Amino acid sequence: MKALWCIVLLLAACSSPPLTQVVKDRHGRVRAEVARVDGAKHGAVRFFSVDGTLSTEGRYVHDSRHGAWATMDTNGDTTAIVTFD
Repeated sequence: MKALWCIVLLLAACSSPPLTQVVKDRHGRVRAEVARVDGAKHGAVRFFSVDGTLSTEGRYVHDSRHGAWATMDTNGDTTAIVTFD
């Protein structure tokens, strides 16, 4: 059992820290911010409208949507919440 815990701790220590990828459109405007770990989408994600307002935010776990994803209008009011499992 102790060996199993040692392996789990070693694997956790070897994983890369999350990096935030910023995606811009051809005009240089930020359209998305995505957390990635070892190339996979893993962590918070935020999508922005052309005017720079937040349009959608959620979370990825190993490249799959997970938990509550919220969509907002241009005033910042929540228009929809979808939960992924």
